[in-house]
Amino acid sequence: MKFYNYLNESERMTEITEKNLLYYLNEKCPKNLKYTLNGHVLKRGTDHSKNYFMGNSLKGEMRRSANTTNYYTLMIDNSKYWKDYPKRSKSFICATYKPNYNYNDYVVIPYDNTKMGVCPSQDMWDGFVKQLKGDSLESFNIHLDHMFNVSLDEDSWKILKNQLNNPNFIDENYNFRYDFMHKWYNDYQENENENVKFTDYWEKAFDPKKNEFKLVNSLNKLPENNEIWFSGKALFIIEKEWFYLGKKLKDN
Repeated sequence: MKFYNYLNESERMTEITEKNLLYYLNEKCPKNLKYTLNGHVLKRGTDHSKNYFMGNSLKGEMRRSANTTNYYTLMIDNSKYWKDYPKRSKSFICATYKPNYNYNDYVVIPYDNTKMGVCPSQDMWDGFVKQLKGDSLESFNIHLDHMFNVSLDEDSWKILKNQLNNPNFIDENYNFRYDFMHKWYNDYQENENENVKFTDYWEKAFDPKKNEFKLVNSLNKLPENNEIWFSGKALFIIEKEWFYLGKKLKDN
């Protein structure tokens, strides 16, 4: 999981005292606190080093993927198939396993009843391998770039959608790799109809139900070893401090 790939983290995190932390834990997330104490632990890595934070993913600018294109985030945020899920661009990306990198681990406790998206894998990159012949999203992004002979927009779904649905932008030499790309192009050529839109085929192929994504609203419903994302408020406790604080809360 590429935790370090998310921008404007400082705008979304506010340092708080232990007293304030305990207040919010008891008032805003008593159920998720209980589940965390019982071993249902959600984690996130950041370059922060303070002990306690209040996080609000809805603050600051839209989160976007770094070191890669932003196409799938725009699609997921705007697709009817994903309307019940938290928007990726306004979410904290976490995990139910210990990340392997050099940042500080934080235990994350969302407010009770927060909706959480669950990837079928350890990383969103590998969430659509059934539709992508075993490829990652990174490979899909590269193929999407090669499929079109224009520079695709990464900031506006409206613009990107118009580009993807314009057959005049297709590179004539592109060899369609994925089945849904083949099906779209064959249907388009057969019907010669502008209503046969590439984005409809893409969204259907990436349907969360078809790809075994899930939506839950409490930590005790999370599986192990998966990427998780959610929008809204949560409390962040650095792992070394949680070791002592969690023990104290359990004893009480």
